[in-house]
Amino acid sequence: MVRIVAHRGSSRQAVENTLDAFRLARRQGADGVELDARLSADGVLLVHHDPTWSSRLPGVGGHLGRAVAETLAAARPLAVPTLAEVLDTCDGMLVNIELKTDGIAGLGEDDGRRADAARDRLAGALVELLSEREGRDQVLVSSFDAAVLDLVAARSPACRLGWLTEDRPGPAVLAQLAASGHVAVHPHWTVIDAGLVEAAHRAGLAVFTWTVDDPASVAQLATLGVDAIITNVPDVALLSLGRGPG
Repeated sequence: MVRIVAHRGSSRQAVENTLDAFRLARRQGADGVELDARLSADGVLLVHHDPTWSSRLPGVGGHLGRAVAETLAAARPLAVPTLAEVLDTCDGMLVNIELKTDGIAGLGEDDGRRADAARDRLAGALVELLSEREGRDQVLVSSFDAAVLDLVAARSPACRLGWLTEDRPGPAVLAQLAASGHVAVHPHWTVIDAGLVEAAHRAGLAVFTWTVDDPASVAQLATLGVDAIITNVPDVALLSLGRGPG
């Protein structure tokens, strides 16, 4: 059965990446949630998509425009949860953690060592948090940044990884992902066809596709055999597959 994964929670009916959005996704019957994780200046993993605080956040106030990575966790907007809080809220659900590396210290600059150090801090914080939680979470770690996924794998070979891409990965890429310990590939839904799904499965990779809100497209992707569909509207997606809440 294809899993329905709520993109940043039920993000059409609640503010994305907030505890309210994740709680609503659970009530609507989503099999899992997808979220964006960034590292604060004091080393706390926060759940937020953009590299600066979003104006959509309630109570953002004077935080607007400040970089997430430059803000102490204690000074974050109240609507922004820690990753630990989201994992507690989503206990028993699949949690797809997308590691965001745009806008963090060192990335985008010429100094490669600073960029690598920033990635390493992010990977290290994630592995440490999951270790402290003693494996009780159902986690899949994804990113467009293959380098940060490699760092996670080096620190925790058992961590389940999925590479995000907007493009259609060919057989060589799929084989490389499987060889490097990935368990999934996350292509954009517009490049999915039966051949890609078959090739990924043959390589031992699950196919998670994003971000699909049209009911007819959800149903079509399910017939192609994808393993999970990431959507902003989990209730709509579930109904398109003949599944109700719960």
